[in-house]
Amino acid sequence: MVGPNRAAAASRVVNDRVMAVRSRKSPLRSPAPASGPPDRAEGPGQGTPQALVNSPIYYLVAIANQLSNSASKRYQAAFGIGVTEFRIIRMLTLESDILPGRMCEVTGMDKSVVSRALSALESKGLAVRRDHPRDPRRSRWSLTDRGEAIAAMASDANAMRQERLWTGFTDLERIATMSVLRRLFANVPLVIAADISSEAGEEG
Repeated sequence: MVGPNRAAAASRVVNDRVMAVRSRKSPLRSPAPASGPPDRAEGPGQGTPQALVNSPIYYLVAIANQLSNSASKRYQAAFGIGVTEFRIIRMLTLESDILPGRMCEVTGMDKSVVSRALSALESKGLAVRRDHPRDPRRSRWSLTDRGEAIAAMASDANAMRQERLWTGFTDLERIATMSVLRRLFANVPLVIAADISSEAGEEG
């Protein structure tokens, strides 16, 4: 439960932010000169707001969202599966006869998302479970023959999409980009830990 002192402090912070926003929107503020820097930069959509130009999280989320939306439409039309189901199929081609928890660990998806995707794949005859005799939560999953066929075709399509994403990159640039992405991925637990710590502080 949030204490009264913490709640009051949080309220003051919010009020200060509101006043700062209002001051930036004030009509009394002097207009920017016509020759000044633009408030948008090259980026996804119609242009990236200047405040987001140096935000890695913005670009990672924007890239992931656009690619996921495009992949979902393509895979649904071609193979009858969504992008989440494709990720699970892809996982099952890499490691067969595995637990849902392992899929969550590798893909970063929530248990509920993985569970729904597995149920959908099972209903379509693409995946099959091997039930644990005593604990249904420890059921192991594998692809059916039809699932493996779909996986092969979808993986080929995914490889082509990745190659298009690398358009204009030299081999050295690809290596450097993957190195940066792996380092960012390694730092994700630091962000998550800070988020959890912040939540715990607010509840204290």
